[in-house]
Amino acid sequence: MADLKDYLNQYAPGINNLMQNPFYQDAVIQQQKNIFQDKLKSYNKKRFNLTNKEIDSLILSIASGKNTYKDFQDVIPAMNSPTMCYYLIDKPQVGPNQFETYNLIGPNLPRSTYFQFEEVPEDFFYLYEFKPTDTFILNIPGENRLYELQKEQESLKLTQQSISSANAAVFWAKVSVIISISLFVLGKLLG
Repeated sequence: MADLKDYLNQYAPGINNLMQNPFYQDAVIQQQKNIFQDKLKSYNKKRFNLTNKEIDSLILSIASGKNTYKDFQDVIPAMNSPTMCYYLIDKPQVGPNQFETYNLIGPNLPRSTYFQFEEVPEDFFYLYEFKPTDTFILNIPGENRLYELQKEQESLKLTQQSISSANAAVFWAKVSVIISISLFVLGKLLG
């Protein structure tokens, strides 16, 4: 046992000096950044793009009062956290053992966001996994799309009413023609 203590006492100052060296500390931080970047890449690879129909379904879900992450998964069973993050206007913060990410390749490509948290969770960090009870509201583009959807529904309803009115008018025109022909034939027979 004395040999181990002697060994540690002999080499501990050197190890301690190594760990205090700025180059060593920078290397440790860079290794932590690389591990985080790998996790972030893996997380983002799971993301997929939603179709316009799927986005509209989520917007209408919120409009009908179904606005939890669980509700979204009921509408789109494949919904996952990376995909939801992509369509949120809220940006995750840097969490423990995480590092700020920057797009060094070029400017961020414009993307459409339609949703935001009703209340941003305190632990909304990179690599966030949504809880079934997380709730969302529409942001401005989401509200605008909802308005368009409502206008389309109103227009469709008016079109259907017009078609019904036109069908009724055609029916009564046919009845009128039949009555006119019947009266004409009756008049010829009697006269």
